[in-house]
Amino acid sequence: MIAGRVVYTRSLDTEIRVIQDVIDQYAGAFARYLYVHDVSVEPPLMWLPEDFEFVAYQELLDADKRFDRFEDNLIVVRGLRITKIPDKRLGVLQRSNGFKLYMDSHPFCSKADVWYSYFAFSLFDKNLLGYPHSYAFRDAPEETDPYNVEKLAAKVAEVAETDMPFVFDVSVIRERQVALTPMEVAGYQALREELFETANTPLAVVNGLKRYVDATDSMQAANSKMGLNLSNLARVWDQYNAGTREIVYSTAKVDAYLREQFWTYVQNANNFIRAIGELHGS
Repeated sequence: MIAGRVVYTRSLDTEIRVIQDVIDQYAGAFARYLYVHDVSVEPPLMWLPEDFEFVAYQELLDADKRFDRFEDNLIVVRGLRITKIPDKRLGVLQRSNGFKLYMDSHPFCSKADVWYSYFAFSLFDKNLLGYPHSYAFRDAPEETDPYNVEKLAAKVAEVAETDMPFVFDVSVIRERQVALTPMEVAGYQALREELFETANTPLAVVNGLKRYVDATDSMQAANSKMGLNLSNLARVWDQYNAGTREIVYSTAKVDAYLREQFWTYVQNANNFIRAIGELHGS
């Protein structure tokens, strides 16, 4: 038996019900209850069914005694926000024993890359996605289609569940295109040629062009900073979760590229959650 579950939900009621279900299922088995949360995610406090000890993920120690290899721990992890690899704090949770219950409202640890789906499941089974560690997942041959979200969902269906129909409601996301002036277009073209000669990586070219576009008078006048951040997809989920529903982008090619990346991200997140729900008949 795999000692863990992953639940994707936005509902506090669902979160509490799942925790209570695990406690009931393993009646009397747990001596300690630990609730690990990102500092940006508030725990449900008095609504929890047992006397949990709350631990901020960012405050975990490399050798945290609370997570020694005790089989009788129930460890609830809420909303991992992986910011660097390797992350020693994640290793503390991976090495700990007991039953691990991961809860989140986003399948990729709030990131835009499908690769980050690995970390939630690695808490209790590093091989569940079919890769012994995150680098094997990241560097898997392209022909094996490692980031196919439907295939990933099928691999984790035994332990993953959701009550959400999607991550992003695409019906409420608006788009607004801003036309650059001829002078701004000329500046863009000149910078593009310069970056192609001097930049070390394609990402450096994209970032340089995006910074230029966002600083133009046309984009500034459109108040583009209020839209979903195409230049940093890792922040999109937090912005969307906070209520932002508009994409503001220019007529520059770099924005066309980033807009395509955004919609690929949205589609992957929605399809992953939808596939998990369908595999459970919900």
